[in-house]
Amino acid sequence: MISEAHGSIVAAPTFGLPERIAAARATGTIATHGIRDASFTLYALMRLGYRDEARAFLHWMEARCRELRPGCPLQIMYRLDGSHELPEKQLAPLRRLYEVVLPMRIGNAASNQLQLDVYGEMMDAVYIFDRHE
Repeated sequence: MISEAHGSIVAAPTFGLPERIAAARATGTIATHGIRDASFTLYALMRLGYRDEARAFLHWMEARCRELRPGCPLQIMYRLDGSHELPEKQLAPLRRLYEVVLPMRIGNAASNQLQLDVYGEMMDAVYIFDRHE
């Protein structure tokens, strides 16, 4: 699931399912892309012959890198349009999901975590693209 408008890739298209049947909560990360998955995603696109999509994705990642400033590190995930805000919100409970009524959460507060491994993942994606281009 690739955004034609932005070049980004949906990280979790099946958001909202509970962690297990009758779990107390369901969460989702709809409309986000995780940088950590970038190298795997780019490698798969290149190997399958989706070079235009891979190139658009790389441009999307480059735009995130151009936004870096002191105190504003690379996030672990972004919205598809590249915006940074992914506040976690609780929506009204669903009537019946896996035999229970669950509050639905969207967003992901983890996007604010500082995880330095994303720089390595991003560099790996650039290397893979350059190697296969």
